[in-house]
Amino acid sequence: MTNSTLTLCLSSDVSARLLPDIEALVAPADINVFLNALCTPSQTRVECSQTQHVCSLLTAAIMTWLRLCVTRGMHIWRGAEQINLHELSAQKLFTLLMEPQAQLRLTLDETT
Repeated sequence: MTNSTLTLCLSSDVSARLLPDIEALVAPADINVFLNALCTPSQTRVECSQTQHVCSLLTAAIMTWLRLCVTRGMHIWRGAEQINLHELSAQKLFTLLMEPQAQLRLTLDETT
């Protein structure tokens, strides 16, 4: 992995859906997956190299799942700020992923 990394914290529901795609797209040298570590319980932390190539792959995977799950309550958080998914474009997500030491949390509310 490069020195510059981005971190995604995935709820267990999001992890079950999105992590297989991420692991299939991103080269093993560019990703570390930590189950139930340094995130809240039942979350998966994914650290990826923060390169344009990796961020492009992540953008494609996340945007695909957003389109499939937005009506079921998928959310993206940057710190305490909830990202408005109805205004989120692939370019905006890519920009968020490329921010220095980016950290995003993805959750899915199955009750909505």
